[in-house]
Amino acid sequence: MKKVLIILFAIGCVGALALFVFAYTPSVETPLNAPCPVMPERRAVRTIHVEYEGKTYYLCCTTCRRKFSENPRKYVAVSE
Repeated sequence: MKKVLIILFAIGCVGALALFVFAYTPSVETPLNAPCPVMPERRAVRTIHVEYEGKTYYLCCTTCRRKFSENPRKYVAVSE
């Protein structure tokens, strides 16, 4: 019984670590030749984008997509 609990605990720890690593790893996809409107020092990727007022804005990560969606006017002014 003790060995089973140790194994389950180890599996849980590995799973939690994997979730943490994948949740906070920035996108490593092919960047566009355009800066992210939220973090201009980073390059936007093709698969992370938002539609706003008929235009597509590409971003570098899902965190920037969330920030852009919360206040798009702030970031549209920067990207143009």
